[in-house]
Amino acid sequence: MGAADPHRHVVTVLLVTADLVATAVAFSWTGQLRSVAWALAGVLAVRVASGLYRTRLRFSYAHDLGRAFASVAAGFAVAVAGATVLGTPHTREIAIGMLVFLTVSEIGRGLVLTLVRHARRDLGHGLRTVVVGSRDVGLDVFSTMRSHPELGLLPVAVADPARSGEGRTAAVAARGPLADVIEEHHAQAVLLAQDDACSVPLATSATIADGLGCSVLYLRRASGSRDGSDVERLRALPVGRHRDGAAQSPSRRATRAFDLIVSTGALVFLLPLIAIVALAVRLECGSPVIARRWRVGRAGEPFRLLTFTSTVDDGTIGPVGRVIRGTWLDELPQLWNVLCGDMSLLGPRPGRSADAQASSADRG
Repeated sequence: MGAADPHRHVVTVLLVTADLVATAVAFSWTGQLRSVAWALAGVLAVRVASGLYRTRLRFSYAHDLGRAFASVAAGFAVAVAGATVLGTPHTREIAIGMLVFLTVSEIGRGLVLTLVRHARRDLGHGLRTVVVGSRDVGLDVFSTMRSHPELGLLPVAVADPARSGEGRTAAVAARGPLADVIEEHHAQAVLLAQDDACSVPLATSATIADGLGCSVLYLRRASGSRDGSDVERLRALPVGRHRDGAAQSPSRRATRAFDLIVSTGALVFLLPLIAIVALAVRLECGSPVIARRWRVGRAGEPFRLLTFTSTVDDGTIGPVGRVIRGTWLDELPQLWNVLCGDMSLLGPRPGRSADAQASSADRG
């Protein structure tokens, strides 16, 4: 299989953490916790739905500023309307809470985006990417990616699907069809730059890459679709993200929307409880507070399931461990897995498999 990206949610984690810190600060500045909580839950839900937390090729503070302000305005309006209907208007307190949240969250977001750009540009962090396309187009895209590491894509090979016997990198030649090239270079992403004249359909290449656990991007001109709000830019080249039919189905979108709203609201409301449990676990079990276990999620892709640690060094379960296990409080960190899309509140729980166990053994 292609290499699953262990850091694929790092940007989301950092951005949401910044907003959760801003939420805690906003709570400390007002006495009307219920009204402010509803407002902040609305803000976070709007930010999730508008894509402010998703990983992108290019992060721009100014580009996201409008959506950031719009989310705060929407949360404020919903909270004021709800408080008015219930006969307990606290407009001043809600406004103060929103202003504090906006100030702290924007400072945090600016720091996160600066950190991400530094990690990509100066530290070489990014997705190992195979470019699929004819020789001229593929090499041009490869060169663009290599010249702009801040985009978060590290090119490792160019594969021409019409010539299954060859692929090229800057230093080595990759032999075999696309699946072999992906596996040989431990690719985490595939960018489809093939044109309509290619004998191998774009959908076939996308299916192969998706089946190997890779993120799939494609040049919009290659698909014949028009630019839209979901278009990203690889410098001057418009790039879209491939999503399979199941992911685009109304039921899947509805389930994902439900997961986002509920997990976001739950994280906001349960933040004090999560902090208390984390402190109790730290005092009894030491570090790490969060246990990470490999499980199999959507499309058979392994991910790390988060739970609070409930055992001490010798494997015994202490009083805190028994309480959090018996009350299911040890599973509160899984709200983060739901928020990131690793699992859903609806449907079966993630299971173990031989692949997941092998991944755990290989990666530690």
